[in-house]
Amino acid sequence: MRTFLALQIDKETKKKVNSYINRFKNEIKSRVKWVEEENLHFTIFFFGEIDINISQKIINVIDANKRNFKPFKVELKGISFFPNTKNPRVIFFDVSKGANEMKNIYEILYPEINKITRIKKESFVPHLTIGRIKDILFEDDIKILINEKIDIREFLINKITFFESKLTPEGPIYKSIKDFEF
Repeated sequence: MRTFLALQIDKETKKKVNSYINRFKNEIKSRVKWVEEENLHFTIFFFGEIDINISQKIINVIDANKRNFKPFKVELKGISFFPNTKNPRVIFFDVSKGANEMKNIYEILYPEINKITRIKKESFVPHLTIGRIKDILFEDDIKILINEKIDIREFLINKITFFESKLTPEGPIYKSIKDFEF
């Protein structure tokens, strides 16, 4: 199964983020695969294809560590790009509040999860992906995105979810395997 670990966003915030995405669909001329409203989330780890035994071990690690996490508020401000503005491949909202708490979750879980399934240690950047660029992102589109004033109220994160991702021609379908409230 293809899996990842993520922090979920409440429905009201997803609707607000989606309102920006819908506007960008009309304003941006570049070819972008925009994230569907129901699929918006903050990825902590992407595991890729793993078997059921590995998945159970990951669940056990999260279960054992969830007591280390406390609910926290998140705020989104501004738009950035991976890997950079010169050669953007991913468009995302920056996390201005709650980034340290997300990094903490990553740092606490990484050593144990890495023992189960080798994952590359990365410089974790909390972000909310809203689109993936298909070809190139035109300069005018970059300006539109960078100059966008993001106004999304603070929202609460109080659970982490282990997801399965099924790829379809219409896009990925995410199914929650297990929620861990904290």
